[in-house]
Amino acid sequence: MALPAGPYAFYTLTFTNFAGGGTGYSIKKENQFNLPFTLAKGEIINIGKVKITTESGKNIFGLGVALPGHLSISPVTDQDIKSAIQKCPESVRNKTVRNAFLKIEDAKGNSFVKAENTK
Repeated sequence: MALPAGPYAFYTLTFTNFAGGGTGYSIKKENQFNLPFTLAKGEIINIGKVKITTESGKNIFGLGVALPGHLSISPVTDQDIKSAIQKCPESVRNKTVRNAFLKIEDAKGNSFVKAENTK
């Protein structure tokens, strides 16, 4: 994904599900997280794999409902990077990729952020 140079972050989660009546969850301020990264002009970076999950549970009436899960961060393989680069404009396909992995430490032990090792 092409982005302008600058600071970015994956910041907390909100969860709403308005199908069948709807539910919504907000995360208390002390449970919010911030996973920053910076992009310089003209560079390609690898922040790793980012995945948002959901959970399931029951409401007070015993009906099944979707619940917020977590944000999962994990490394990617060299083949994943090559495949991603092929989706970029041809003019940037020969550029060096800088590893700028999201750091689990930046989540400060937040239970909504999990690191997975897929290698």
